[in-house]
Amino acid sequence: MLKKASVFRSRYTTGYGILVLISGMLMLSAIGMGLIWQFYKSEHRRALLEWQVVLSLVAESREKDVDAWLEEKFQTLAELADNVSLKAYMTDLANSAAPAENNGEAPQPVTTAPDYLRILLHVTSEKSGFKPEEESENDNNEFALNKTAGIALLNSKREVISATRYMPEISGKLADFVNSARPGEKAFLDIFTLDNENSFAAKKTKMIAFLQPVFSVQGDRKPENQIGFVIGILPINESLFSKLYQPGIPYVDSETMLVRRVGNFVEYISPLVGPAAGQTLILDANTDNLDAAFLIASGGGFAEKTDYRRKDVLAVARKIENAPWYLIHKVDAETALKSFHERARHMAIILVLISLLALITLFAIWRHASSLRAESAAKEYHEMSDSHAAQEKLLKLIADSQPDAVSILDDEGNYRFANLIAAMNAKMKPLEMLGKNIKSVLGANSSKKYLEGSRLALEKKSIISYLKREKLGKVTKVFQVKHIPLKEIPDPYNAEIRTGTLIVEQDISTAILERMRHEKTLRTLIETLTTVVDMRVPFFANHSARVSRLAKIIAEEMHLDRQIRETVEVAGKLINLGRIFTPDELLAKDGTLSGEEIRKIQEGAALSADLIKNIQFDGPVVETIRQSQEKLDASGIFGLRAEEIILPARILGVANAFVSMISPRPYRPSLEVEKALEILLAESGGKYDRPVVVALIHYLNDSTNDNSWLF
Repeated sequence: MLKKASVFRSRYTTGYGILVLISGMLMLSAIGMGLIWQFYKSEHRRALLEWQVVLSLVAESREKDVDAWLEEKFQTLAELADNVSLKAYMTDLANSAAPAENNGEAPQPVTTAPDYLRILLHVTSEKSGFKPEEESENDNNEFALNKTAGIALLNSKREVISATRYMPEISGKLADFVNSARPGEKAFLDIFTLDNENSFAAKKTKMIAFLQPVFSVQGDRKPENQIGFVIGILPINESLFSKLYQPGIPYVDSETMLVRRVGNFVEYISPLVGPAAGQTLILDANTDNLDAAFLIASGGGFAEKTDYRRKDVLAVARKIENAPWYLIHKVDAETALKSFHERARHMAIILVLISLLALITLFAIWRHASSLRAESAAKEYHEMSDSHAAQEKLLKLIADSQPDAVSILDDEGNYRFANLIAAMNAKMKPLEMLGKNIKSVLGANSSKKYLEGSRLALEKKSIISYLKREKLGKVTKVFQVKHIPLKEIPDPYNAEIRTGTLIVEQDISTAILERMRHEKTLRTLIETLTTVVDMRVPFFANHSARVSRLAKIIAEEMHLDRQIRETVEVAGKLINLGRIFTPDELLAKDGTLSGEEIRKIQEGAALSADLIKNIQFDGPVVETIRQSQEKLDASGIFGLRAEEIILPARILGVANAFVSMISPRPYRPSLEVEKALEILLAESGGKYDRPVVVALIHYLNDSTNDNSWLF
């Protein structure tokens, strides 16, 4: 017993022995802390990635709603600017302001807008929200009016012709905005206040302005044909801020806001929470670690920063397309990473206790250190695993609830994440896909398009979008595939940080099918209208159908793209729609037509264009019909010359002229094909486009073509 005690003292109680034991324990503790720290960082990156995916889905949804709200305001003014009555009035006003052609005298301009125009502006402002949030209590006092919103009509000199009751005066910042607008283009004035208004409410109200050009009735949408503007002003209020609300978010302490960069400052546009609620908050863009400043400077993305409350947050930003704003969706980092931090604190406390216990009971710790650390680590890892599994289950539930396939590929084409829909499409389980290369999951051919889209997204640092068609049995599905670049993808098995892309596949088959049905209905309607118009006079039977088919053939001979071929085909069928307004006796007249009568028949194309101008076509069908009677030498109705006439209109003009020549009319017999081609060729370069005429001749001279349908 004494011998054993002596050995014990000699080996473990000397200063050198104790120093060795302490050094060994400290070394083991340092190694253990290093390993736990590495695991901590890996888990932290994984948690950030999961939250980035969730926050991005919400941010993109809100960004689309805000952009749609802004686009709706632009569209309201665009529809007002295209109103026929408004354009007709402004065209007359512009003409009356010009010097008279005969005697050089300038007629008196119209100074008072008609009632229907003021009513039109008022009704539009009421329906579209271009009005104050609260109307003035005393409407009889013009100085007390809350002039913070409205719509106004401006002439080409940017003078107000008519305006709604609460429309602010066009002066100061508004005047600078109107005067700086580029002719023929819409414009947007970012947030401003009116310093020149008498009303205190108007001075403190933040507003935005939208501007749309107004073109003359018969002119195209070119700057030289602009005759005025429509301007709309409205305060930024709950109508806009309501678009920031995302229902069904399964986490708390989140906030969605609009911000913008103003010089060296960051301005918070939407209402804030906490002590800053109801305030106009402007912070220095150089504020240390500020989330909004960092995300604006980065052009969007994801960041772990501090917000305006100096709280740590996880934030995602998206650029608003129609305004110089950014949408930020964030969640408090403390809430988001609560379970993760709790595990980290538990680990730190246990390490401190173990270290203290090692100093007090050196021999016991030295004797049992390995087993104790293994047991403690196993327990902590088990707790961490359970907590992580709960958080992962929550985030997975959100991702799997999406109707679209969502996955993440790193820059080597390996899966880092896949939701349930993406896994079902690959006929695998989500966990089975992690770490596997896309080629081994989908095959070399099927994965080629995904790899190319991801490569382009990373190279251009922007979203790449395309359509993918997939046949499932007898049904063909159409998907819109988006590749969203990700700056960082943490790897739980490797400390190296890689780039990658978030891939979202949205099934748009229903929308495509609905579009096809719409096109089929539209074509049926076109065929019906064409038949009704051509049947009015026997001499014009099947004229539109032949013009349509020949115009398409000429476009094919010129190797033009699908949109131009379809444009001339549809325009050819509708070119004579305006003849329903032409008197039957004029169309059936068997004598020589006068110049005025010929002009009335030719104006049928312009009337056809006016009848269908509000119908949406894939190509410039309306302008093709409107310009089809134009000539290269500017002898047409609108006086357009050469390249000013769009190519589809030049093709349709040749096809219509040729079919008319070889068809009999009440006042003349039909011409021989050779004679008609001789006339077209002689007038090519002067009236008709020579390449178009050459393409027609090439088609007719090809003996393999069956041209019987032309006659």
